[in-house]
Amino acid sequence: ECEFQVHNFEYGKSTLPVLGDYVWYDVNGNGVQDEWYDANNEGVVTKNIPDAEGAIDYSLWEWIDFNGDGSYAGPANAGELNAG
Repeated sequence: ECEFQVHNFEYGKSTLPVLGDYVWYDVNGNGVQDEWYDANNEGVVTKNIPDAEGAIDYSLWEWIDFNGDGSYAGPANAGELNAG
């Protein structure tokens, strides 16, 4: 006969920088997910354009405008910015 096992994992409010199930380093401490991987360390979000074969050096990727809207912000652009 089976016996049910119940495990109650208590969760509380966290002070860690978390948005849903996505975790990032809140480098500037403003609580907003606005950090990115600054590959060339110039302090600006660089728009990267894949070559003729659609490839890009991953180590240089900061932002790829997949949907062509000229922005990396908002849910419609999820995955375009290489979040830091």
